[in-house]
Amino acid sequence: MMNRTTETGTRASVHIQPIKMKKVTFTSTPFINPQQKYQTMKEQYKDLLNKNSLTKEDLDGFRSLVDGLAAETDWYEEGLFKLRKLNKKHRKLQKSETKSPHETLEDLLISQKLVDFINIGASGRGWVVARLDEEEIRNLTEEEVKKQVNEKITLLDEHLSLLKAHDRAEGFMSRLAELDISFESDLLAGKVAEQLLLEDLSKVNTLSDLHKLIASVKKDIEETGIVDSTFEEKTFEQFHQTAKNE
Repeated sequence: MMNRTTETGTRASVHIQPIKMKKVTFTSTPFINPQQKYQTMKEQYKDLLNKNSLTKEDLDGFRSLVDGLAAETDWYEEGLFKLRKLNKKHRKLQKSETKSPHETLEDLLISQKLVDFINIGASGRGWVVARLDEEEIRNLTEEEVKKQVNEKITLLDEHLSLLKAHDRAEGFMSRLAELDISFESDLLAGKVAEQLLLEDLSKVNTLSDLHKLIASVKKDIEETGIVDSTFEEKTFEQFHQTAKNE
């Protein structure tokens, strides 16, 4: 305590309070070379891309690495591109986990209620499925799947129409091959083809219809005895030739 004399001559006591300093905490962020940040992002991307599973935390962590790069630079744009690829992989893995492990591609398409696909019959569905990329189809939207399936159905219809309009031996076997139809022997193939040219194919509307007709023709040939056939080697060669005007 310190005393001093006032102007009136009396003494007064003055209390001097100690000055309290606020506690200040200083923090610092270590400098990281931009090149090092970029390399870390690339290495993390490679690790995540090779993983069999991805979590939201993985993606959030990678996003933080990308955000740490200088905006509007090539490195930042590359990071965004890689992030999009990882997001796509994540969605793909999620779909793979939710689908039934025993669900065939045909079952998947039927479950999507693709009426045109369902109505082409078992043989037609098998032909279409064989020409689809299963991995790609499983990762498309339903609208995109429908578009691809309808394109294959249209192609199948075109092949059937060309077969029905084919009225000569030349190139006939090629028409059948386009529809994945094969035979146990060349002799049987030629006899069936020979008979099909005599049949009325106007009622063949689906690949299943054609399979049924061929099964009926084969049965007749087997019952008659193929060895008694008047089928000649020259005729067989004609069936396998590609017509010059096709």
